[in-house]
Amino acid sequence: MSTELSVLIATHERRDLILRCLDGLASQAVDAGSFEVIVGDDGSTDGTANAVEAFAAPFALKLLRLEKSGQAKAQNACLEVASGRICLVLDDDVMPDPGLVGEHLAAHAGSDPVLAIGRLMQRRARRRDWYAHAFAASWNRHFDEREAGPADWSACYGANFSARSDGLRAIGGFPTDLPVGEDAVLAYRLQDCGHQPVYVPGALVIHDDQKGRHRLIEDSLRQGRGNVELAQLHPRMLATMLGWFGATTGREIALRRVLLALRASPQMLAALGGLLPGVGRKEIWFQFVSRYAFWRGVRSQVDRGRWQQLTRGVPVLMYHAFGERDEGDRYVVSRRQLGRQLRLLKLFGFRTIGLSELVAASREGRLPPRNSIVITIDDGYADNFEVALPLLRRHGAEATIFLLSDRFGAVNDWTDEGALAKRPLLALEQVLADGGDRLTYGAHTRSHADLEAAGDDEVVDQVASSRERLERDLGRRVTTFAYPFGRFDERAVDAVREAGYDGACTVEPRLAGLAEDPMRIPRLEVRSTDSLVRFSLKLWFGGS
Repeated sequence: MSTELSVLIATHERRDLILRCLDGLASQAVDAGSFEVIVGDDGSTDGTANAVEAFAAPFALKLLRLEKSGQAKAQNACLEVASGRICLVLDDDVMPDPGLVGEHLAAHAGSDPVLAIGRLMQRRARRRDWYAHAFAASWNRHFDEREAGPADWSACYGANFSARSDGLRAIGGFPTDLPVGEDAVLAYRLQDCGHQPVYVPGALVIHDDQKGRHRLIEDSLRQGRGNVELAQLHPRMLATMLGWFGATTGREIALRRVLLALRASPQMLAALGGLLPGVGRKEIWFQFVSRYAFWRGVRSQVDRGRWQQLTRGVPVLMYHAFGERDEGDRYVVSRRQLGRQLRLLKLFGFRTIGLSELVAASREGRLPPRNSIVITIDDGYADNFEVALPLLRRHGAEATIFLLSDRFGAVNDWTDEGALAKRPLLALEQVLADGGDRLTYGAHTRSHADLEAAGDDEVVDQVASSRERLERDLGRRVTTFAYPFGRFDERAVDAVREAGYDGACTVEPRLAGLAEDPMRIPRLEVRSTDSLVRFSLKLWFGGS
């Protein structure tokens, strides 16, 4: 039988662990002739090489005695001599499930190249260390909740994955110039050259690391520092590596900021967690401390300006209508109020950028300019030109107006009460005469349709036709979209993507982060009832 799969294992000073791993591979459900195992001994002095050489393996076992040069170089040495069509990469401290090799082989049965990501479960900590127990429980829950099927490179862990041997060689094998994250970079490169990541939960290994609190926290700190370096070497990985500071509750963000400013020790915070009653509270505190330690590592590697870019998020403001004076309606901001808000943005050092610029940064995984802010206006009322545009020009600000392609020169007929009911909309002639120096235009469907309530065909028509008609009538590209009423579902998101838009706005009231889905950009609604203090708080913390 020809060798279909090569198992690559780099090891160093872990004689007992590598033997246990080999025992697990000897108990695989598939024919032992279908795979080989290659062990790269990275300069061990504990008898590892002799023990592996003496192992009675039912499969073909190759031992490479290497000089100490690091895990990645040892893995590359294994890859160089691999004869299998598929390479399965394992860490030496995992215990393979009997179905492991068979599941990985099945994942590669198709003609298209895949990056098969196996399931990695943590063995329960044997020591009395609440932090280690919470780590294992949290990790295992993450894998239990993950669904089989298509994934992303960022889901890959180096302890259990497989890919075509020729694909691994084509990308230059394992990167050898990184302090951490070799598995992430390798997975990113594989996906970039056409290998679809897929999660295969049946391909199970048990990881028996047994680290305690101090080492786990050091791992989080090191990961934070390492991710900064990875993002510098591979800018397109930036959003995934460092783009999730705001992906939690406002309370956690505020507490994290305070503790970072105080340079609080994560080890001290972890020690405090041991005083909490109940397993549930301890696990919540573990999550907080591990994330805090990561960001403490990041903060130690970047200056203040870059830190603000990474962690503050971009406010995307959402307006509707404007009045010469206060009309007593939350959706209608007065001329005086808008002027004060634009002056405040200048005072705070904000610089308006176009929505398309933010979307491009999100899609390309790069940082938007420092102190960026985006202004959007929904529906396209006539007062947008009469009241808002002169103020935008005076303050050097730009904005994106979301237009209804079939309602030029009409009135609001989707609202029955309030100041927006029957409110006049812009005429096409006004938009064409604008000159476009401060405004760009996006689509808001043909007629302000509720996409969540609409049928499948109507969703596609409202989304795609509005773009086509606006581009025809305006003579310019329309690349952004806003979901009417803020209501949408996966059908609407798919329709927006299929129609060729680059990005779409929701009404989720938070700051836009680096790792934002371009089809779900959050926005902060500006209301006439917002005081300047409330407006200021939205700029920094988000919220409705």
